[in-house]
Amino acid sequence: MLRGPRQPTPCSACPKSDDGKPHPEKELDARQRAAVYYHQLCGEDQTGLVPRDLLVVHHNALIRQALAAATEARRRRETRADWIPLLHVILGGKRA
Repeated sequence: MLRGPRQPTPCSACPKSDDGKPHPEKELDARQRAAVYYHQLCGEDQTGLVPRDLLVVHHNALIRQALAAATEARRRRETRADWIPLLHVILGGKRA
């Protein structure tokens, strides 16, 4: 979640932090955030107006898997977020 300047980090409650400290290397880059945003658009588009090709469908399926893993981790109240590095790998970013 992006935050404004001088806004304190919520690291103690963040699923990206297992030690209460910031981990900028686990942040999604602009391209990855765009892919997640497009996934959200596709999910909201009940009319089929948002273009989809095989790559979009493939990425959407992988993002759904990562989000399902995040939901399961939250359900188990885990503090570690094994799904964040998964998103980086799925969307072509650096490994955390």
